[in-house]
This record gives sequence, structure tokens and C-alpha cells, in this order.
Amino acid sequence: MNSSLVRHVLFPLHERLKRKPTFRWLAELERTQWLSPKSLAEYQFARLRRLVEFAYANVPYYRATLDEHGVPPQRLQSPHDLRDFPLLTKELIRTRFDDLRAHASLPNVHRRSSGGSTGSPVTVLVDMNRMGIAEAGRLRAHRWFHVEPGAREVVLWGSPIEITRQDRVRQIRDWCLNSRLLSAFDMGEKALERHLAAIYRHRPAKIYGYASSLFLLAGFLEHHDALPPPGLVAVFATAEPLFDFQRKTIEAALGCQVGVEYGCRDGGLVALECPEGGLHILAEGMRSPSFAIARAISEALTPRPARAAAGCRSCAASRADGPTSWLHQTVACSTRSQPSISCESSAVSASSGSCRKPSTVSSSTWLRDTRFLQRRRRRCALSSPRSLARTCG
Repeated sequence: MNSSLVRHVLFPLHERLKRKPTFRWLAELERTQWLSPKSLAEYQFARLRRLVEFAYANVPYYRATLDEHGVPPQRLQSPHDLRDFPLLTKELIRTRFDDLRAHASLPNVHRRSSGGSTGSPVTVLVDMNRMGIAEAGRLRAHRWFHVEPGAREVVLWGSPIEITRQDRVRQIRDWCLNSRLLSAFDMGEKALERHLAAIYRHRPAKIYGYASSLFLLAGFLEHHDALPPPGLVAVFATAEPLFDFQRKTIEAALGCQVGVEYGCRDGGLVALECPEGGLHILAEGMRSPSFAIARAISEALTPRPARAAAGCRSCAASRADGPTSWLHQTVACSTRSQPSISCESSAVSASSGSCRKPSTVSSSTWLRDTRFLQRRRRRCALSSPRSLARTCG
């Protein structure tokens, strides 16, 4: 499908039919990434205040809690007024789920479950506005690598073993959006041959998938001295840590840069890597308490100075002759061993530095862990519908 047609017509139409404001948010994020630190803080507080007003009017738990702490919306003057506000825990979500549900009409609210990596999974409700800003943040980050919305892509992700009628409809949709899904559940020799042939035929500008699956694909190319896919601009890894030796192999075999994405199903998209190697927080979608936690994680990592890069509008903006984007709220451009973590336990342990594996981790240890992950995903595919397959990453 023609990329320009997908970018300007089919993709926006698809999001509009789903009532998902992706492109409205993308235009907003393209503007706000150039705000000064002061202006961005004011922008955040304005959004925070609107959120508190909505919660006070529609969510019984928050109305009672705000009254109890003496901070109804009309008394909220700064984010510091919420400094003593109790944290929302998984236990609270489980025991007070009905009180936490908004009594308001929101488009296409659906349930999402965490992966359960810290114990039992927790279920949250997500609306299309939250989905839209996350997708827009991802598209903005891909633009830093010069990959536009609607560009041809291959997604190396969870895929059902048997194709249902609903899956065939999704295949048609993916074709219209220039997207091709390849199964990460089967990464054997024959499957990798098929995957590589499909990638050569599809000629993607970007590949998105599990870090371990991308590494296996790159290793297969290296082993067979295969040429990088023509036209490939960037690879985006998520759901697992991306180690130095994996990054080097992927970049060498596929002939392009690798960016990592950091987030979780219940907490949403948190940070995305730029071409300079910095993890940039989606500051427009995070409130001050959330940012404080993310900042604590970033300070536990080994930083290196950010450098201006022509291909990265966020890092380039750090120069004295240009505006700053999110740089005052950027996870410091860190070493290449910075993991792309996407589970609650990893995110928590990263604050103490325990999640940062050395780049010298042995290939045999990594391969053993990778095989465990693949077996786990395959079991999830057999026991879960496709819509829940991503919780098994």
C-alpha cells in the first residue's frame, strides 16, 4: 500500500473509526516537545487539574480521598498540594475496583491486565484517550528516526497458532495499514527462514518487537551472511531488556539504529529512546508524582552527557541556540546497556540499579532465559485469546 495514502488517509481514518485521538495528540505532542521547562510544567499542571476535577466529579474513591485530605479541585494551586496524597496500590485496585471506576460515559473503555511479574496480575480500565496519547508518543519518537506514520512496518510479536475469522479481518486491516505481523512464538530455523523471506518481500521501514526475538532474527542473518533488508531505517525493541551484545548484533545485521521503548500495560508508555541513546519521558502524559518516580529510576542509572544530534529533535533542542523539549524531564542519556524494561518488577528494581545487567552477560545464560520466555509465551498463546497475548511478554 502506498505510504502516503496510509499516512494521510487510511491510518487517520482507522484511528477515527476507533474513536482514538492519535493524530490529534500527535499534532499536540509535536508542538509541546519544544516548550520551555517552565511552559511544560504549566502545561502539566493544567492537565493535572483537569484530571483531578474529572476524578472528583466522577470517581467515588477519589472524591472521598480528596475531601479527606482537604484538597478539592478548587483548592488545588500547585502539584505540591498533592504531595501527601496516598499512592494507588494494586491491593487498592483489587479491593476498591468499583469505587475507582469512573461514573462517566467514555468511548470504548476496555480492560487491560498486567503481566503479573510481581505476583498476581492486576486489571485496569483504559479509554481511547489514554490509548491515543500513547500511540502518538510512539509515533513522535519514530519520527526522530525519520520514520513517518504509515511507513511499512513488520511487527515481531505474539501471534495465535490457529488463524480465526477475526484474525483474518485483522490481517486485512494490517495490510491496509502497511503492517505485517510475524509470530515471535516460533523462532526456529524454518520459521526464521519464512520470517526473513516475508521481511524482504514487505520491505519495511521499521521493525518492532521483543528484544530477544529481534536478536534471534539478527543472529540468523549474520549466520547466513544475508544482506540487511532494503529500505530498513530503524528497529524498535520493547518488552525485555536490550543488552549491549544484542544491540550490536541487531544494528550490524540489520544495518540500522535500534531504539528501545519502556513501559508497562497497566502504567502505560513511560519513555522512548532517541537516536542519541537517551530515554525521553512522555512528559505530557505524566503527572508530577509519576515523574518523580521515573526520575528516581533515571538517577540510579549511569548517565552520560546528552549530545545534540541532527536526527533527534529532542536532544538537538538541548543546544543553547534552540528551545528545550523535554530535556529537563528526560531520563539522562545513559549507557548503551540501559535496558528496555516493560514489567512492573523490572521497573521497580531499576531504581536500585539491580535491573542493569552488564553487557558481558554470557550468551549461554541469555539463550537459556530466552528459551524460557519463548516457552512461556507459547503456553500463554494456548491458554489466552490473542488480545491478552501481550501480557505474557
